[in-house]
Amino acid sequence: MRIILPTPVTPAALLASNIPEDDHPAWGAGQTYARGARVVAEHGVWESVADGNTGHDPAADALGSWWLRIGATNRWRAFDERIGGQTVGGPTIAYSIRLPRTLNRLAFFNLDAASVRVTVTTPAGVTIHDKAVGLVARDPVGTFWEYVFTEFAFTPNLIVAAPLPAGATLDITVTGGAVTRVGEIVMGRDTPVGTTVAGTGLGLVDYSVKQRDEWGGLYIVPRPVTRTVSLAFQVPLEDLAPAPPRRQRSPAHSAQIPNPASKNRPAPDPPQDGAETDDGPRPAESGSGNRGRSESQPGCSNRLGPRSGDVRPLHPLEGLRPDPGQRARPGSVSTETTTDRPGARCSPPS
Repeated sequence: MRIILPTPVTPAALLASNIPEDDHPAWGAGQTYARGARVVAEHGVWESVADGNTGHDPAADALGSWWLRIGATNRWRAFDERIGGQTVGGPTIAYSIRLPRTLNRLAFFNLDAASVRVTVTTPAGVTIHDKAVGLVARDPVGTFWEYVFTEFAFTPNLIVAAPLPAGATLDITVTGGAVTRVGEIVMGRDTPVGTTVAGTGLGLVDYSVKQRDEWGGLYIVPRPVTRTVSLAFQVPLEDLAPAPPRRQRSPAHSAQIPNPASKNRPAPDPPQDGAETDDGPRPAESGSGNRGRSESQPGCSNRLGPRSGDVRPLHPLEGLRPDPGQRARPGSVSTETTTDRPGARCSPPS
């Protein structure tokens, strides 16, 4: 399933056309218009809705007090984003457009013609695309009778793939018989949106009116017909789903992960006997065998723990154990600090 994102054709982009803009007289500021009078202004056809309409610019009448916009002029009907109307010309309809941006597709709708020719010329004058597409075809015939009576099939819609760089000149020529018609010309970029699946349906909306009189007679007022299509397609979810959020490490989890950089870091030398420390002069110890370990005293655990100041988080359930000094709240995380340095003292048991 692919769609064409359209790029509008502005008056500045339309360089030339062989379709005159003479549907009605041009609006004049000094003219007085009666109800129902039509004029041309801003590439549109306007109808006066009041008598004595003088000096009211149709394009500036935002409330519609004086003018009603009927639609685009015959020249601009091919770019009014409405497939129902048609630009009507003679044997050929020609447009020359300056491309405002880089595109890659052209689409033609509601054609009544024999061929379409597309030419693309760069600002340097180099023609990079020139191709004509026929719109008339007939099934193969086997007899002279079939050759005479088999009808021709006309292609009403056409999509052309062509390089359309920004700043290049696009020349479109639609050729028909005595009268040529173009419903809509769309230029844009081809964009994929998914994969078409089963369930596509075609429809038809007929705006004609069928009425019967009091004697049963049938009156038909022919009006335009709109073809509709219902498409079912799949879109990959990975193209729409946002990226999953990155997980954040909790402080307790981060504290339990050793720092890889600390493996190669040399351990600090223990202070010498009598050296000055943060707690004052360090007392001398007898012997060097127990340096770096706490003395075994009654009431001391005599276990090796982290260095002074390190905090070891406990399991959250350990915070439920009663503490003589302070009771931890249920669900809280408790921590404990252990000291491991020479000269650490424990209170003797009472």
